[in-house]
Amino acid sequence: MSFLFFMNANFFLKFGGLALIILAILGFVGVTGPTASDSIFGSVWWFDAAECWALMVVGVISLIVGYVATENFQKPFALAVGLLSILFAAWTKYVDPEFLGINIEFPIDLVWYSIFGLWGALSAVANHGKK
Repeated sequence: MSFLFFMNANFFLKFGGLALIILAILGFVGVTGPTASDSIFGSVWWFDAAECWALMVVGVISLIVGYVATENFQKPFALAVGLLSILFAAWTKYVDPEFLGINIEFPIDLVWYSIFGLWGALSAVANHGKK
């Protein structure tokens, strides 16, 4: 299985969406949140309730788009999710570590949202040799 298998919008939306949903659920049930004292990682990495809801909403919408939308819709949607994730990471690094009530832990969330965003953006523009 080549690396290119992971670099397409459909795969990103399905598995990235699932990853977001899993992170949200872990935050809701007390594994990684909703407070730093509840997280198994402590104050290093935890998801507050607002972040859990954001992850859940984006994850569910991504899964739906990954299964029901055409490729012509999936690519720009994956690009939008990826770019928003990168912008979110940049905002929390350079403007404010809190965004609309969502507390972002530095540097782990910055790394997570940057990698996730790059995956989404690159998967949307990859053409895998197609013209």
